[in-house]
Amino acid sequence: QFSNDPGNYTTAVVGNASIAWIRKAARQGKPFMAYIAPKAAHEPFNPAPWYRDHWEPSWPTLAPRTANWNVSAKRRALHHGNVGTEDWISEEASHVITGVFKNRWRTLM
Repeated sequence: QFSNDPGNYTTAVVGNASIAWIRKAARQGKPFMAYIAPKAAHEPFNPAPWYRDHWEPSWPTLAPRTANWNVSAKRRALHHGNVGTEDWISEEASHVITGVFKNRWRTLM
């Protein structure tokens, strides 16, 4: 039976059950296949409590910034719809985007 206990974090439950099943199947000495699709990496991007503030120094500090990240109004002028008319991404919005990026990354742990 499950509760809101942090130990019942979905990715951990699915991962632990999967590992137990894989170990059992491997002991039988026959080929097997395991397709494991945890909910992690899909919204709402809530990392496990034990990874909430974790960030390795080798990981990227910002969400990827392609050449089109926050381009000038002149470069966006001929783009479709809102892309050509909206303001640049604010510093505050940029921090939110980076926070979502980091939490999504943490959900994969």
